[in-house]
Amino acid sequence: MQRMASWYVSKADGKQTSPNTVDLPHGGRVQIALPGEQYPRDFSRPNGTLASQCNGGTARGYVCVYSGYRGTGTSLAGYYCGYGNSIYMNPEIFWNSGQGSWGSNQTGSARGLFWTIDGHIADFIPAQGYNHYYEWADREITEFVPCGV
Repeated sequence: MQRMASWYVSKADGKQTSPNTVDLPHGGRVQIALPGEQYPRDFSRPNGTLASQCNGGTARGYVCVYSGYRGTGTSLAGYYCGYGNSIYMNPEIFWNSGQGSWGSNQTGSARGLFWTIDGHIADFIPAQGYNHYYEWADREITEFVPCGV
């Protein structure tokens, strides 16, 4: 697990805050699922699922993106709003796997967007919504603004 977290730290310019959690610049947080496991684990509890803004549905005010379909796998939570708070999603992390999902539980009329590798908007993220079967690689997404657009 330490090796996996270190890899995320180096690829995403983040800071490791627990064995399987990496905080990213501008408020993003990656929570790593072990290979073969559906969700990130809480190492302080036996067989516990990590308490997260992205486990069991997207918490109010957040946008969560996942490496697997239907909210499974490694997750990335975004909260802070505005263009200046874009969260870089290094394609080497897990977005190149091609498959994933996302959920949005923003407040009010806030919405976000996904950016492509060449700086174009791939998709808008509604204030409330989800996509259980999203193809990351098809869109070459490298970053997102959680809300405030």
